[in-house]
Amino acid sequence: MQASGQSKSFFETLDLQTLSVKRSNSSPLFSLYLDLRSNNQKDLFARFQELLRHPDQQKKLNKETSVFREQWEKEADRIHRWLEQERPRQGKGLAVFSSQPIGLWQTYLLPVPVLDRLITGDRLYIRPLEILSGEFQALEQEMASEQEKQIEAQRVEELLTRASSGGTAVLGSHQTLLAVRDKRVRLLVVEEDFHQPGGECPNCGFMATGEQDVCLLCGMALRPEQDIIEVALKQVLDQGEEIEILRSPSLRHALEAHGRIGALLKDSILDSAKQQAITREGEAVQDVLRDETVDESFPASDPPGRH
Repeated sequence: MQASGQSKSFFETLDLQTLSVKRSNSSPLFSLYLDLRSNNQKDLFARFQELLRHPDQQKKLNKETSVFREQWEKEADRIHRWLEQERPRQGKGLAVFSSQPIGLWQTYLLPVPVLDRLITGDRLYIRPLEILSGEFQALEQEMASEQEKQIEAQRVEELLTRASSGGTAVLGSHQTLLAVRDKRVRLLVVEEDFHQPGGECPNCGFMATGEQDVCLLCGMALRPEQDIIEVALKQVLDQGEEIEILRSPSLRHALEAHGRIGALLKDSILDSAKQQAITREGEAVQDVLRDETVDESFPASDPPGRH
């Protein structure tokens, strides 16, 4: 079976460029991510089956041709047999990419956990790997384990200090997502395992968490995203800036009370910032940052209860 063999080391074999150009218009490309941590006791196969039976998957599949659905079943069976045969447990996360018609089979054992997810379509879903690759490339250029912890602590301290004094920093999902959209972020700091569903505006790039479905800036319908935090991380990397994923329990706890996410902003941001009020979902919010292109925004830290 072509899918047999050991999973390859993430750092040894990751080739994002090759994965990014894989395409198929007539058959599905499967992108599967599974959490392998020992505290997730549920059987891998059972979790894979839940992803296959998810209503969104079935709704999408019902719109396809019979030939497409038949190939979809073959890919699902291929991965199922591999999971039963290999039972991968060595890493903290697993990524599987599969498409028999184009001769694709690639598996990665990941050094960090990932959200259970199955994406099928005409191209591969590699955003989690891009984020992971960007983060670890930056860390490799820094220092060893203890020095990295010191750097994380310094960054969290700087983030909280600047935010509390009204400096160039924001805390909480709403303010951080807006800063990412406006390309104001120089360092995005987020807790590991912090995931939030939300949406992104296809017109102006506004991002929101929760069930909001209309852009507050231009009124367009938001494009749903299973994890809007992941979208923000990818955008920061694409902008050439840095991200910091907090894995230390003490540092994660320090950020938890502030919405689990925040950002250090570029130093020039507040020089031309203006203040104005905005009503969001019927709630008046004061002291709002605004740049020259955006007339509405959010305050420099989230209101209580809006993390």
